Amino acid sequence: SNENKRGQKEGHVCFFDRFILILYFSNRLLLRCVLISFMKYNVLTIFPDIITSYCNESILGRAQKNKYIAVNAVNLRDFAQDQRKTIDDTPYGGGAGMVMKPEPIYDALKSIDAIPFAKAPGLTKVKKIFSGDVKKKKRTILLSPRGRTFTQAVARNWANLDSLTIICGR
Repeated sequence: SNENKRGQKEGHVCFFDRFILILYFSNRLLLRCVLISFMKYNVLTIFPDIITSYCNESILGRAQKNKYIAVNAVNLRDFAQDQRKTIDDTPYGGGAGMVMKPEPIYDALKSIDAIPFAKAPGLTKVKKIFSGDVKKKKRTILLSPRGRTFTQAVARNWANLDSLTIICGR
């Protein structure tokens, strides 16, 4: 433990597997145990190798090795329905640029079970919501230049999720 100028022990922290134990603070013994929960990240993209190589290095790589997180890069082209694996098309009504097709995105979300209640009929969905049988907290995000800015407050809210799915246009 560390001592300050007055000889008081300050914030001794120990890491054990999935737990953090905070032992001392201002000469008082506080035993505070915090569970580090496992979180799964799914990234839907047309460049899965970039995501995989980046997430296997440095801090993210160590977190995956120690089973704190899992990063699953999903190739949207695997869910394309034509021979050329096309996942984008011209916008309806004309205009410049291309837009993502909804079919490959929907099929990819279904394959990783990221669509809430995708396998349940309407009444069963309502019963699960009101009975509290929804066990996993999931969120699916579509990245967009018009979207909300990612802030520390958003990060704190998402830290309680079990699974976070990110849809990348490129």
